[in-house]
Amino acid sequence: MKNLINKIEKLSPLIYDKNPPFGKVQVPILLSANLSKDNPIPESTIIDYFKPITLDPFSSVLHYGQSIFEGLKAYRLKNGTYGIFRGDLHAARFVKSAKMMSMSNLSVEYVLESLKAFTEAANSYIPELEGHSLYLRPMMMGIDPIIKVKSSDTYKFMIMASIVGNYFQTGSGAIKRSKVLVGPHFVRAFPGGTGEAKTASNYAQSLFALDQAMKLGYEQVLYLDATTKTKFEELGGMNFFWVKNGALYTPKLNGQILHGVTRTSIIEIAKHLGIKVFEEDLYLKDLIQGTKDGSIEEAFATGTAATVSPLGEIGVMNHEDNNITKCEFVSSAVGEKLKNFLESTHRGETEFSHKWLMQ
Repeated sequence: MKNLINKIEKLSPLIYDKNPPFGKVQVPILLSANLSKDNPIPESTIIDYFKPITLDPFSSVLHYGQSIFEGLKAYRLKNGTYGIFRGDLHAARFVKSAKMMSMSNLSVEYVLESLKAFTEAANSYIPELEGHSLYLRPMMMGIDPIIKVKSSDTYKFMIMASIVGNYFQTGSGAIKRSKVLVGPHFVRAFPGGTGEAKTASNYAQSLFALDQAMKLGYEQVLYLDATTKTKFEELGGMNFFWVKNGALYTPKLNGQILHGVTRTSIIEIAKHLGIKVFEEDLYLKDLIQGTKDGSIEEAFATGTAATVSPLGEIGVMNHEDNNITKCEFVSSAVGEKLKNFLESTHRGETEFSHKWLMQ
C-alpha cells in the first residue's frame, strides 16, 4: 500500500472474558487518514497505537451527521492463518454509502488495501476461540470546521477493531432466541431516503423505537415500509427472513433496505444447499396468518455482528391500544443449518471459503 506509515512496534496481549460484550474489548490499534473531496487519495495513511482523536467542536459531522461506517470480521482459520470475510462486498458498500451521503469519492481498492494493512497489523488479536472474531469498523466523517449546511470538503477515514463473541447471548454465552417488536408507528427508512446507506443517521433515528421496544422486553424493532405500513423491510441493524413450507423468504431490496453482506451470503448458501429462496414483498398479515396455520415455521435475522439470529417471538403492536399480538416460533432447523454452514465457511472449511475469505 502506497504512503502507508506503520508506527506499531510492539503489542501487548489483551485479557478479556470468554464471552466479551460486543464492542467492548477494543484492540489498541487505529488506522487513520485525512482526505478531501478534491483528493480522495490520502497523502498518507497511518497505523498507530489507539488514542482519542482531536475534533474541532465546529466539525460538520457533529452538527449535520455526515458520517458512514462498515462492520466486517476477520477470522482465525483452522490452519492458523486468518481471513477477512467478503471484504470486497463491504468495501464496495462503504464506497456506495459515501456517494449516497455526498462524501469524498473513495475507491474500493483503497478501502480494501486499508483493511488488509490494518488486519495484518492487528493479526495477533484475531482470536482462535470458535465463535469469536475480530470485528473491523471502518468509518468516515466530515470534519470541515464550519457550521454551514453543506457537504463537507474534508474528511477523516479510520479503521478500528474489537474482539467479539456472540452478539445476542445469555449469561453463559449460549445463543438465545431473540424477541423483536413490530409497530406501525415505527419508521426506519422511506422512498428517496438513505435506507441503503450505512450511515449514522439511520441508526440514530431508530434509537427511540428501540428504547420503547426494550422497555417491553424486546431486543430489536422489525420495521414495516413507511408508505403502506403493511410490508416488512428490516430490523434496526439486521435483515429479515422467514421459512414457509420449507422455503426461505426475505424482503426484496427496494431502496430502503440495506444490502446486507450476510443476507447475500445466506441466500447463496441456501441455494447451494437446495433450499428454495424467494425475494419478494413479505406482508404483516401473512406473518400473522402463517404462524396461526403453521405454514411459517421459523424466522431469523442476519447481519455481520450476529451472523444468523433465530427469532423466538415477533410481537405486533396495535398502536391504538398498545396491545401486542405474539407470533411465536419454536423451530430453527433451516436457520441453524444455514448458520452452521456460514460459520464453517468463516473457519475455511467449505467450498465457499476460498472465494469469500481474503487471506
